[in-house]
Amino acid sequence: MKVRRLTRMLLLVFVLMLSMGAPAQQQAAPVAPLDQPGHIFTVTMLKIEPSRVSEFLDFWQKEFVPLEKNIPEILSSKILQHRWGPSDYMVFVIHEYKDLASIEKAQKQQEGAIQRASATDPQAAEAFKKFQTFVPGHVDYILFAPDRVRKYGTQE
Repeated sequence: MKVRRLTRMLLLVFVLMLSMGAPAQQQAAPVAPLDQPGHIFTVTMLKIEPSRVSEFLDFWQKEFVPLEKNIPEILSSKILQHRWGPSDYMVFVIHEYKDLASIEKAQKQQEGAIQRASATDPQAAEAFKKFQTFVPGHVDYILFAPDRVRKYGTQE
């Protein structure tokens, strides 16, 4: 049971690392002032074969959903499936954070954990390999939602 929880945690760390790598790669200056009230959303578009989407969503529900609930930096989480028209990116993972510092904090705490666990834990290594078979590629976006234009949902 403890090994399964560790495996799930490590997989979630990997997905978060994918979505959090974008700030380090970002070159352009932010459009919105950093002190403007609002929330930050990471959108990770996962390249998954259409025939494997259902299997991946089951894998996600089993391995990731229980862990997301225990990460205080994630204010909300959604996983969406592409439904219409051709696309390489079939699944979208959206996480909401209070600010950029929350993303950076989560990244610093979790950086490298999945690689270390995969080196010593066979179940974690197998789960990591399985995740990689689902996702041969991804694209990350970090988006800002200013509070002054938010119309729906919870506001702090």
